[in-house]
Amino acid sequence: MRTKLLLSLFLALGNTATIFAATPSQPNVVLILVDDMGYSDLGAYGGEVDTPHIDALAAQGLRFTQNYNSARCCPSRASLLTGLYSQQAGIADFTGGDRSAVKGPAYRGKLSKYCVTIAEVLRPVGYTTYGVGKWHVGDQELPTDRGFDEYYGYTKGHSQAQWDPTTCRRLPAGRTPEITYTKENFYATDAFSDYAVNFLKQAETKSTPFLLYLAHSSPHFPLHAPTASRDQYLERYR
Repeated sequence: MRTKLLLSLFLALGNTATIFAATPSQPNVVLILVDDMGYSDLGAYGGEVDTPHIDALAAQGLRFTQNYNSARCCPSRASLLTGLYSQQAGIADFTGGDRSAVKGPAYRGKLSKYCVTIAEVLRPVGYTTYGVGKWHVGDQELPTDRGFDEYYGYTKGHSQAQWDPTTCRRLPAGRTPEITYTKENFYATDAFSDYAVNFLKQAETKSTPFLLYLAHSSPHFPLHAPTASRDQYLERYR
């Protein structure tokens, strides 16, 4: 199993990217999406919040000096998943009802059937495809309908409580969850990271290259943070 990764860090609404170049013809690919975070919120770009892990990625890779995004969470992730403008992907402004009959094909409110996700491109050429976290590119289709072999996260709506494990599901249907949570031990950011690590361990047992798409729901609202994380900034913001 190749150990080199093509590791890209994408921040929605910041779309800052850190890339570790890999030379194999079929590199492993990890995409990490941080939802609705401005690029200047990161410590690597002068932000006042401590982001040591993301800063480490930035220090070892490339930091972009300009970027473009679609100004909202779902159009930005539609572009990231498909490589298209969000209008071409069918999510011009937001998910929801299909308004294409009135406003045109850019307003389907879900990913268009005429585009492909990165998972749909990589799986046919031998990749095992994993997804974790917030889907939000249309409730009508599941991640496993758009190229992902394995998925854990929530597939309904644009925001869910960080403390409620019942919003998340393990896909495909019938798959036994590798990690189970209760309301007492669930925090979405940690759970998504746990599953990402679990999927990486699964990938290590295979001879195929892999794609891992980790789509965090934070810091998109609701702004739910553990007490310890919150309280360490009280004096700083005062």
